[in-house]
Amino acid sequence: MKLSLSLGLFLCMCGAFCGENLVGNGDFSAVRENGIPEKWGVQSWGPPLGEVSVDRSDFINAPASLCIRNKDDVQQTFLSQGIRLEPNTSYCLSYYIKAENITGTKPFCGAMIYIMDSGNPLFSIGSSLYRHATGSFDWKKVEHKFKTKTLQGKSLSIILALRQASGCVRFDAVRLEKVEAPEKTATLKTELYPVEFQNRTYSLCRNFPAALLLRMTLDRKRIADGSLRMILELPEGIRYIGSGALLPARNTKNELVFERDAFTSAPVLRDGKKYTRYEITFAPGFVGKLGPSHAWENYDRIYLKAEGAPGDAGKVFWRLRSSSKEFPEEFFHVTILPELVMPPKPCSVFQLCIPRLWNMNSPENVSELYTKLWTSLQKRPWTSNPYYIHAFPEAEKKRVFDSYNYTQHVASSRSMPWFGPLYNAAAQNRFKGKLPPSVGADGKAIPNTVSPWYLIEDPENLIWGVLADEYAKTVRANPHTKAIALNYEPGTMSHCFSTESRTRFRDFAKLPAVPSVADILSKYKPEWLRFRIRQHQQILERISAMIRTRLPGVEFWLISDPLQTGRQRVSEWCGVDVQAADPIVDIHQDMPYITGVPFFEMMKLNISELKKPCFPLIDPSENMAMYYNRYTPEKVMQNIVATAALGGYGIGFWPADVFDGRYLHSIRDAYAAIAEVEPFYTGKGVTKPEVRFESKNVVKLDASDGGGNSTKISFPPLDRNIRVLGHWKGNDFLVTILNYNENSPAFLELAVPEVRSPYYQVEDVLGGRFFLSDGKAPGGKEVRDGFLAEVPSNGTLILRLTAGNSPSVPAGNAVDQKQIREKLGTLLSQYKTRSRMQPFREGNSAAYWEILKDCGRAVLYLEQDGGRLGIAALEGSEVISWESAGRGRPDSLFHKGRGFLGRFNLNSPEQSPDPCVFEIAEITRRDGNPCVVFQYRVPDFQNASAIQNPLKDLTIRQSITLYGNGKKFTLAYEFTNPTGKEMTFSFKVNNFPKIGSAFAGEKTINSITNIRCGSIAFTPGRPKTQRLFLVSKDVAPELRKHLLFGRLEAEIIQPGVIRVEGGEELKEVLTLEPKQDYDGLYSWSNLEEGYTVEPVSSMITLAPGKSVSWSCDYTLSRE
Repeated sequence: MKLSLSLGLFLCMCGAFCGENLVGNGDFSAVRENGIPEKWGVQSWGPPLGEVSVDRSDFINAPASLCIRNKDDVQQTFLSQGIRLEPNTSYCLSYYIKAENITGTKPFCGAMIYIMDSGNPLFSIGSSLYRHATGSFDWKKVEHKFKTKTLQGKSLSIILALRQASGCVRFDAVRLEKVEAPEKTATLKTELYPVEFQNRTYSLCRNFPAALLLRMTLDRKRIADGSLRMILELPEGIRYIGSGALLPARNTKNELVFERDAFTSAPVLRDGKKYTRYEITFAPGFVGKLGPSHAWENYDRIYLKAEGAPGDAGKVFWRLRSSSKEFPEEFFHVTILPELVMPPKPCSVFQLCIPRLWNMNSPENVSELYTKLWTSLQKRPWTSNPYYIHAFPEAEKKRVFDSYNYTQHVASSRSMPWFGPLYNAAAQNRFKGKLPPSVGADGKAIPNTVSPWYLIEDPENLIWGVLADEYAKTVRANPHTKAIALNYEPGTMSHCFSTESRTRFRDFAKLPAVPSVADILSKYKPEWLRFRIRQHQQILERISAMIRTRLPGVEFWLISDPLQTGRQRVSEWCGVDVQAADPIVDIHQDMPYITGVPFFEMMKLNISELKKPCFPLIDPSENMAMYYNRYTPEKVMQNIVATAALGGYGIGFWPADVFDGRYLHSIRDAYAAIAEVEPFYTGKGVTKPEVRFESKNVVKLDASDGGGNSTKISFPPLDRNIRVLGHWKGNDFLVTILNYNENSPAFLELAVPEVRSPYYQVEDVLGGRFFLSDGKAPGGKEVRDGFLAEVPSNGTLILRLTAGNSPSVPAGNAVDQKQIREKLGTLLSQYKTRSRMQPFREGNSAAYWEILKDCGRAVLYLEQDGGRLGIAALEGSEVISWESAGRGRPDSLFHKGRGFLGRFNLNSPEQSPDPCVFEIAEITRRDGNPCVVFQYRVPDFQNASAIQNPLKDLTIRQSITLYGNGKKFTLAYEFTNPTGKEMTFSFKVNNFPKIGSAFAGEKTINSITNIRCGSIAFTPGRPKTQRLFLVSKDVAPELRKHLLFGRLEAEIIQPGVIRVEGGEELKEVLTLEPKQDYDGLYSWSNLEEGYTVEPVSSMITLAPGKSVSWSCDYTLSRE
């Protein structure tokens, strides 16, 4: 008996059992005479305590719950209990929590639980991890598993708190248990492209093979016998036609072969519908490469064919099975599209590039059909060396060489081109230490590299002599090679820090001594950028000379970052000046991986500034969500047409030819239209006369031009996001219209002043219809004065105006001007009901419209006591001007270009990476202060998805209120979930201030800036371009997926007020004070333009019909 009792006491004291509650009286059943639960002690951090009691009428576990009530938001009430935890041990904290009217204004207000170690919190948790409970909600269970590290003390404490908030919180069933550490075994992770980026949807063109790419990570212990199968169940009307690995494998004879998967099939019924079940056995080569991480390009290509009627839809089910395990079932939705009809003729001048032909070596006649498609768009497209083309069957090799122009794609890294002999010499130390490696900022040599200074100087003629000869020999071995396409994105701040390189930098920058790496990144960053750009130009000159002398007739193509449209034409992350390289290359195959107006303006700049042809690559088939989600089929069409209309050489799709059917239709339609009008875009004797246009589906508002003169502005400002190009050939005319407005059609009045013919047949080339005026072809006068055309949002319209002497038009599809006018009239009647946007002036407050002189943008100024805040209210809701001392005084958001405050982004990778474009809803006064209100409703997905956006219809109401004599404003958001489903999301607020602009002069803003938040202080861009500060490495999961592909390391802070100081002796100070909890701060810097300061919200879960608010105070001051 004594032994049993002693053992029991010992185990209770050490808390060694998993499942034992380490919190005493966590159900609050035992209570002292003073009403405080036993084993708990009350404490306060400063102000008077609130009320602590047990509630025997509202609880989860009988007989009671704990109730903490504060009467006002200065009170801080805490219950504490000592606990014992072990280092490097896993635990689970769980409890129930209920909130009633908890409100507060301080950064860390609300109800929460702390686990404290010698006064330092391991974490805080309220309604979720690092999210303190506020507002009102019913009982909910919260659970958090964590693992301790080295502990500072032997005794820790658990604290239940209601901190700096009024209201009431109840806790119940508080448990802290030791748990077994999770087993670290690699489980199955699959990716099915492009289904995973389209929210489990896929569209197939009827009677055309549709490709899916499957890749996975899997611990091969799960498939010890090497057998892995897919069970694929397809609805009636869709057939599996075969599959196989993208890359070849070696057979028993050590030959490289492209394997095909074996399969069987059988009819089945599923939910009463006819299905075919295919059991696909993956080939050994594909399975043999599986492991806990992705093997390079280890894709299995799965081909489906739709034979049902266009519009038919269904659901596809699939799962994986090994000999010992059945993995969970997955599904996706499919829709059958119309057949992909080949155009009547291909483009003969405008080019097409498919760098990676991933549909070669495929089952049935897949490669034949894809080749037929691409050659129907361009008579001889371009491609780059396909993977393992030497192992292609002879028929496939012949198809590539007979159908495509062939370039050799050359990768690079850390400034070194990966020419085969050069890469092998560096990797194998062929010349025994004579090729010095590049050195990183950490002082360590980078494997398989050659230092840039040695690439340039090559003192022993090893690189541009011996190795260049060997490389040229390998190129000449393939007589089909027409160009060397070098992918060159070396970067400027990550390498080249050897003593030899820094010595050469000393001479370049005329410094008195060789600088340290730290000094380069903190004191000499602009000079270092120029030095590195020059080095890359010198390396490109060596490459060009090698190709010209050793490979005559082979062109040199440069794949790099285009000229930028901002002040800094060469991007820091890349460090290649393509304009400087213009004389030494044959074609610029740059990578403007963007859409919309930025793509148009970037291509316009590059095509006009560069003398060599521009053949850009875009990446709508990139297997990365952050790139894939930038595109829709409509935006891809816009990029293609814009490139052709601006005079580009062609366009390419990086990396491969695996597309959803909607994208295939869009690409086909764009090329078919360009082939029809190619003489206008590329022919001789084409001129580009003026085309006047004006959006008519707008409301006109009174404004000042900034100089005291009255003018008009349009709402919505559609014209800012519309681009119109004209091309004249002979008497005929072409108008290309690109409506980049995301949510608004454009009813344009188009006028071509120079036309002279009596009549014009106006043909919509893409839509296959004619524009009529009272049933006839528009007359020349009408075309000169203006006629109406409607362009849908994100739409493209190509109008061919064929001169004639007769008003007759061919029979067929047509739209009359009368129909367009009636549709426009209906839309305008809706716009005119918007009467809550009127400016006002009352007392010391005002709101009025004005045009900024420096950029021509319309702003809504809120003014109080002379200080004024300018908001780009017609194109979103961001603040772009702040003259806190009054009109004409220094603008804290202007220095060599405009900054902004309050640009809102949803963080989820599923959502658009672009800022949310709010629409103005109301101009008003709040407590006598000028205020503007905006609204935004999250749209459904715009890419090839048939699945609804989980945040669709989330309503965000934003307000900006100016007060404090024009030196303060509050940016507030109210999020409302009007749907019947729970929504989870997070966001960041992007600020690009120009604080200290009055003191900067010719200095960069970055150089005079210091940013403080919590315990951290830093100067933007020194040493890192991107920095992420979080309360924990586990928070902000949505944002972390975006940043550097999830590899940006988070620095841990306790966020508070954010302080941005600009200046040296005199300082301008911007403070940002989020009024609710937030997870941290992100900052990005650009060497010339400035930097961002971006508070990152906590994850928010919003129940159906509920709302939640978040706000931030902005204050300007001088010190």
